[in-house]
Amino acid sequence: MKRHESTQCHHTPHRETGNTGATLHLLSPQTRKKREELHQRESRNYANNHILSTLWGGVKRLCRRLINAGGIIFLHEREVSEADIQSIIADVSAFFSFPKPRTSNSDDSPAELTPGDDGTACRLSYSIERLRSTGLYGRETLTLCFVHELAHQALHRHRFMLFSSERWMHELAADIAVGLYAARHRLQTEGYKRAVAGRSISVTHPDGRLRETAVDYGQQCLHHGDMDGKTLVKTVTAIMPSFAYIYRDTLRHDWHNLLREIGLLASPPSRENRSGEPYDSRLLKREPDTNQQAQREEE
Repeated sequence: MKRHESTQCHHTPHRETGNTGATLHLLSPQTRKKREELHQRESRNYANNHILSTLWGGVKRLCRRLINAGGIIFLHEREVSEADIQSIIADVSAFFSFPKPRTSNSDDSPAELTPGDDGTACRLSYSIERLRSTGLYGRETLTLCFVHELAHQALHRHRFMLFSSERWMHELAADIAVGLYAARHRLQTEGYKRAVAGRSISVTHPDGRLRETAVDYGQQCLHHGDMDGKTLVKTVTAIMPSFAYIYRDTLRHDWHNLLREIGLLASPPSRENRSGEPYDSRLLKREPDTNQQAQREEE
């Protein structure tokens, strides 16, 4: 007679390594408490390290801005050689998918570009001494300077037709391109903005403060970090109407003041009449008709 032995199934709990909550549930209270304390300590250390790194990065950026704002640039940043400038022009031209333009020395302006049908036809002239005298020194600042010039080549066929002066629109569009390029490559713009902010208004260039605003506007309009030259040009042409609309009053005011200074626009008419009362075109004061008054008296 066979004896059937009853077998008892002992279920061994299975610990899932992927589920932290289930793992902690199966641990003893002491072990669970130690793991929770270790996890909280690691979280605090990570948060503290993140805060410290963020603060340190902010301090470095602030010091750099204060140094640039004060004009204190290190000697090795001031001395940019001819070979460095040629390298900068080549890099910016490659970004816009242009062949490297022909370069020459300039005696009139710090940097000036003569557009052509393609990248090889345009001519770029510059003067290192004049660039330094206008506050354009250092590799990052000079890079943004030549981005501005080569943006004219990329936009020279486009007509914005947003304002009386198309030349002003192209200058502001090139400054917006500078802001986009700086945001794309994480370049500091303080040196470039300080240089253009000191430029006076002229027939060819708007006020320097508005140009500085255009650079900031371009930096704020970067939506993705993988922007190439063609995408940058399309972005400039897309956001330029909104910029011209936002600052339309400033543009109109500066343009009219400039035309009055050079004698091409008369002074605006006075808003008061001879009697000193506020002018209102709907109220026309007429002298009384003496003939009509005499006829009424005879009747």
